[in-house]
Amino acid sequence: MSGGGGSRYAAEFVPPPECPVFEPSWEEFSDPLGFIGRIRGLAEKTGICKIRSLYAAAVQIINI
Repeated sequence: MSGGGGSRYAAEFVPPPECPVFEPSWEEFSDPLGFIGRIRGLAEKTGICKIRSLYAAAVQIINI
């Protein structure tokens, strides 16, 4: 850190926890708010989560 005052510190980078990724089945995601409620505790612990789109997965399979 530059500047006056002589205050120097070295902040050590602490990587964040890995983002949990959920790939719900069509049945699990038939009630999206219910599904999100079930995974909420884990998502809150990490601060973020990813829910992979069922539509994108279906389109990818069709395009193969």
